[in-house]
Amino acid sequence: MGANPTLNCLELHNLSVRIKNATAKKKRENKLNNIENKVNELIEDTIINLGYSLYDVQYVKEGKDYFLRLFLESENGIDLEDCEKVSNSVTDILDKEDYIKEQYFLEVSSTRSRKDIKKR
Repeated sequence: MGANPTLNCLELHNLSVRIKNATAKKKRENKLNNIENKVNELIEDTIINLGYSLYDVQYVKEGKDYFLRLFLESENGIDLEDCEKVSNSVTDILDKEDYIKEQYFLEVSSTRSRKDIKKR
């Protein structure tokens, strides 16, 4: 009895599907990372001029929604007014450059919230 060619074809098809899915996932990840890098370069000087440092930029898809998250640091800490100031300062810059084609939510917070998330 020889090998079952139907099973081999099915296995080959499944492997092909897994490779295509992995390739598509990698392309999405590269796109998100590319946006993060562009946004970082675009807004970092503005944030520095406001007296903060940009710790991290994340562009993620959660469910059907996209989120652009900016994590800030400052020697004096970050409060809600600081987040609002940065949000107001970078929104027009981001809209003008239009790197992000999808609708997204902008979230600005301190690194404290980022570090709390990583601990979980």
